[in-house]
Amino acid sequence: MLRAYIRDRSVAPADRLLELLFAEIVADDVGTAQRVLAFAGFEPSRESMADMRNYMASHPRGRDGRVVYDMAGDFNLDVAALRERFRFYTDRFDVPVEVEA
Repeated sequence: MLRAYIRDRSVAPADRLLELLFAEIVADDVGTAQRVLAFAGFEPSRESMADMRNYMASHPRGRDGRVVYDMAGDFNLDVAALRERFRFYTDRFDVPVEVEA
């Protein structure tokens, strides 16, 4: 599926395609939402931005705990092999390594 996306993404006009990295969303969730709205042609209002900020303030990341995966320990996966397998994607979109193998 990822290979097909990379292969076919040029079919969509560049001005109709917004790609976001998960790290961007986590780093600035409200700012990213604002970018999405603007990209879709909607002008974010002060009220909508305040609503988003209030929501995020009342639902902080990690408030209900955190799930931390150990791909090797929990799933018996070879992390280096997985990175190599998906390098075509991570290199293409400059996806940062979050956890060292």
